[in-house]
Amino acid sequence: MCYKCWRLFFLFLLIFTACRKNTALEPLNSAPQIIQLTATTNVIFVTESIEVKCVATDPDGDSLNYYWDSAPNSIRGQGSSVTWIAPEKAAQYSITCKVSDGKAEDSSMLEIYVFDYDTLAFVELSRRAHESLWVPERGKKVFRESEEWVTFWDKHIRCTPYWIPAIDFDSLMVIGVFLGALCGCTNYNPVIESVVIAHDTIVVATGDGVWTGSCLAETTDMHLITIKKNDLPVVFVYKPE
Repeated sequence: MCYKCWRLFFLFLLIFTACRKNTALEPLNSAPQIIQLTATTNVIFVTESIEVKCVATDPDGDSLNYYWDSAPNSIRGQGSSVTWIAPEKAAQYSITCKVSDGKAEDSSMLEIYVFDYDTLAFVELSRRAHESLWVPERGKKVFRESEEWVTFWDKHIRCTPYWIPAIDFDSLMVIGVFLGALCGCTNYNPVIESVVIAHDTIVVATGDGVWTGSCLAETTDMHLITIKKNDLPVVFVYKPE
């Protein structure tokens, strides 16, 4: 083989070896991963706001950048936690979070239901009703008929003789939320904050009130209200302070 050919061969060999070394020295990048994308609630009313959090990890320990996408002008803030402001139009909206380490990325999406509303007036039942009942199960109930109301009282009455609140079920219905029996002291009790009609659905917003009872070994509390009777489905939405 001629001298020039040998020179070209060794030059190619040196370049090839150097490229292999550089490739071997460069570590492989692992893509980040979104563990959880959550919102305070996924059912809110127009112009209200919620907090949205994105929990992500990177196997290589790389710093991550967060990119948010949703309805125009609905995102406030940056980073792993932002505030989402509901638009003025009732609809179903999506919120997308993308995380990137500069080389690879991951994304996740959640749906938020925004309702317009027609607020319904409600009347709280006498506290005497609360004091007469013992409801150990935590939950929510809707009463539209007299028979189911009486049956509920027969099952959960605290003492005898007892007084069942008279409800005109021809024109009214009862909605109740129950804390349930808890062991130890608690500093809150369930509260119905608002009742609205949204998209042909009764939406009952519940929250945590201040516990005013004594510190007992076992406590129970509830909130019972009446509203004008109708046949619309009822959904409960928890709205923490």
